[in-house]
Amino acid sequence: MAQSGENLNNLEVTDDIFHNIKFFVSGEIPEKVVDLLKRGGAERLNYFSDYVTHLICGENPEENDISDANDLYEIPAVTPSWIFMCIKLKKLINTKPYIYNLQKLFSNLVFCLSKPGNDRDTLWAIITYHGGVVQLHFDNKCTHLVTTDTNTAKYEKAFNLGPERITIVTPDWIIESVKTNSLAQADLFHPKLIQWPKVVKHESTTAITGFEPEKVEPVEKPNDSPVTDSTQALLDKLKQRMPWNQPQATTIADIVPPNVVAPSFLNKNQQNQPQLVVNAKTKTALANMLSIRLQSGGANVGPGPEAIPEPSAAGTLRLMTAQHNAALNPNNRPQDLIALQQRRVINGPNGEIIRAPVPQPVPVTPQSEPPKLPFSPRATVPLQHRPGPFYGHNPNLK
Repeated sequence: MAQSGENLNNLEVTDDIFHNIKFFVSGEIPEKVVDLLKRGGAERLNYFSDYVTHLICGENPEENDISDANDLYEIPAVTPSWIFMCIKLKKLINTKPYIYNLQKLFSNLVFCLSKPGNDRDTLWAIITYHGGVVQLHFDNKCTHLVTTDTNTAKYEKAFNLGPERITIVTPDWIIESVKTNSLAQADLFHPKLIQWPKVVKHESTTAITGFEPEKVEPVEKPNDSPVTDSTQALLDKLKQRMPWNQPQATTIADIVPPNVVAPSFLNKNQQNQPQLVVNAKTKTALANMLSIRLQSGGANVGPGPEAIPEPSAAGTLRLMTAQHNAALNPNNRPQDLIALQQRRVINGPNGEIIRAPVPQPVPVTPQSEPPKLPFSPRATVPLQHRPGPFYGHNPNLK
């Protein structure tokens, strides 16, 4: 079936999409259709012959022309709808869905769609492929109304016309008819017979428990709400567990250095040690101790050894220095160390000068030299028996 005059006027051919087509017209078609074919590059032939590539079937075509096209010349006999779709898509499309055949399933049927939703394109393809015509406006040409809603103006108008004038079906009727390749019974696919799923309302638990359920009102918190105390406490604990917040471990600089000490470490320890301050009173006390010790001639003064207090810091420092020097050079012991050990005096509890016990020197054993092994010179080899490089002639051989 041809489109309306309004739709034909809106079609324009921009490319030569029909340049290889030679067509013959059978039946009555609008002159606009022939003009569109010629503008697209097609050529019209006045006689049906072997040169014809397409048979255009209009209203009331000749049966002989259709049979010759199918059986004799084996060319497609198409409806004008094939021309319209080629112009819209700007290319030649398959002719099979547009073959003129009055024996197709939906031939001579006009379908009007009402609220098809997402199934509109699918329904249009199925109906047109099987020879039917699809339109969205409802008029006296419509034979079937396809809808699922019974509350529309199209449904009320079709319902008032009665089933003898128009048939109201659902999309399932089209699918079932295609599956069985025959028109299904329309009364079984009326929109009133659709069983829509009911919304199940859950009963309250009051009838079972006897108590009204608590209504929990959602509390809307602003985006910039302050952090709660519990959240802040968790954040503080997480910060304490971070590696950079852990106490520092003992470094290499804090470890006791070996016997060979770096100068930087000695300077560091000397800065940490308290310095010994010698004032005028200490110097006077030291002079008195030396003079009394010399006058007594080495005799003990004061109480016994059990009452001897701890020696003074100055005397201990001098004695340690002398012992260190003697340990470095055991063969040449300085005389000042012996004098210090004999004249060492300290102050008693009442201020009296007493003689401290002389510490016994630590015997130092001299290191013995390692035994010398007898030297055994290597036996000399006579010159004549020594191997050496020979370049062609050995003078020692006779």
